[in-house]
Amino acid sequence: VTEEKEPTVLVTAGDGKIVGRVVTGEGVDEVALEGASVTSQLYFPGGEQNFGLVGEHRAEARCDAEGQFEIAVPGHGAYRLAVTHPGYAPLSRDKIRSGAELTLRLDAGARLSGRVLALNDQRAIHGARLTLRRAKGTWSVSVTSDEDGTFLFDAAPAGTLYMTTEHPEFVSRQDEEVVLTPGPATERDVKLDPGKRIVGRVINPQDVPVEAAVVRIDGREAETGIQGGFGVGGDGAKPPSIRGVAGGV
Repeated sequence: VTEEKEPTVLVTAGDGKIVGRVVTGEGVDEVALEGASVTSQLYFPGGEQNFGLVGEHRAEARCDAEGQFEIAVPGHGAYRLAVTHPGYAPLSRDKIRSGAELTLRLDAGARLSGRVLALNDQRAIHGARLTLRRAKGTWSVSVTSDEDGTFLFDAAPAGTLYMTTEHPEFVSRQDEEVVLTPGPATERDVKLDPGKRIVGRVINPQDVPVEAAVVRIDGREAETGIQGGFGVGGDGAKPPSIRGVAGGV
């Protein structure tokens, strides 16, 4: 008795849908990427309108064991497809029309790791937000540093990218160039300058210290101690703006 296998059915495009396959490698090394995510949304180039459609559209499909996907689209406009899969660099394609049949090929992802440290004393900075982006296009991804200051971008596109690092108590570092290649992770530590520190006391009209008041300065905040004292980090690039004091005053 021979076991009958179900035949592989290839999806074909038609009006109102976009179909295709997501793979990696080429030729004999080509491998279908089961479970890859394909997301579609309306494409609006540089201030133009997408007259083929009215309203909004966003849909997602998962690739089957053959790497195939099918996404229903509501009309004849242009679409942007975004493709992701763990361990692979993300891919986006613009100006895709209803009825298209595509082969979307993902490259192995590049990795970037390191630690976020204070410039003055090398202490680890927890909770820093790091954003990696392409110079052009819509792709960007953000991570947050751990308690020991470590961070990891696990599947970024290879090539020249730009990284921004931000933390409320430190001077931000904007759009630093990073060159990534597939393979072992690129190691890069980020050191943030604490800038100038603003200190003071909160007192009431009778000159009595106010405990547990919240002081907000340029988006940063601190709570006063038992003697009304506070300290808030600042970047020192411009005069501080005290937005308000709350809590018992």
